[in-house]
Amino acid sequence: MYRVVGKGTEQFPRLRDNDTVQLMGPLGDGFTLPEAGERSVIIGGGLGIPPLLELSKRIPGEAEVFLGYADAPFMDGDFQGHGRKVQVASQTGNGGFRGTVLELVETIAPLADRVYACGPRQMLQAVAEWAERQGIPVQVSMEERMACGIGACLGCAVKIQKPGEKDWQYLRVCRDGPVFSGREVVWNG
Repeated sequence: MYRVVGKGTEQFPRLRDNDTVQLMGPLGDGFTLPEAGERSVIIGGGLGIPPLLELSKRIPGEAEVFLGYADAPFMDGDFQGHGRKVQVASQTGNGGFRGTVLELVETIAPLADRVYACGPRQMLQAVAEWAERQGIPVQVSMEERMACGIGACLGCAVKIQKPGEKDWQYLRVCRDGPVFSGREVVWNG
């Protein structure tokens, strides 16, 4: 699943069966899976939903999935096929709960030992702040634009500050992420 945003993704619809494509990867760091017996909550929004499907398949034990859409849901049935309880929110009310995915999460108040999230930056910030208030560790997969994809251009850098440290640093989403602790991302800086 992809969205056409530039010259590279403009080529995708032109590809046909058996076309050859050169790829480089995997790059960066992914999600750290929970320990056996831990309860997980997966929160996705918009184009941050597709990357969470593989995570949902790999998480052992209980996991509740919350998916948020601006309008009509997509892929929600794909998550249900893995024995996950799936909740859907749509800002237009065209599927499930009417409102944001975080409003849905706050309404249900799921029990969790870990939270995983991928989606728009504003949603990730809200999820990270909610998880912090609940005392639940959260991992966020950032959706920054990546010009080079190998860490050379620094176009995808995000501001990170480790808990207890005075200084902050910029880390590259393509090489150092895309997954970071939600507590460490400097959301308003």
